[in-house]
Amino acid sequence: ILKKYPNHGETLCMKGLTLNCLGKRDEAHDLVKKGLMNDMRSHVCWHVYGLLHRSDRNYNEAIKAYKQALRIEPENLQILRDLSLLQIQMRDVSGFGLTRHSILTLKPNQRINWLSYALAK
Repeated sequence: ILKKYPNHGETLCMKGLTLNCLGKRDEAHDLVKKGLMNDMRSHVCWHVYGLLHRSDRNYNEAIKAYKQALRIEPENLQILRDLSLLQIQMRDVSGFGLTRHSILTLKPNQRINWLSYALAK
């Protein structure tokens, strides 16, 4: 895809995520930032940006990126789950409760969502 469309934002972000897993952090950050600049309205780009910050243990920036991704795609369960995990890790209990409530309203038939929401309250 990058040969045909060298500025495709989501593909650049995914390549950056792959490079991050290979240990090339600086190159990964550059690619993800470039991908984000090319496609600021993509929830995938913001989610990858958050994943990159989470792997660097920069949790506050990861939470900001996840929240930006949720502004674009508010019903994405994977982003909501990632956000809730970081919120409880950072001891943001009120934010964790709100996020788990959002997940519960999207999937009320799953028992784990009720349990997680009860834990948050």
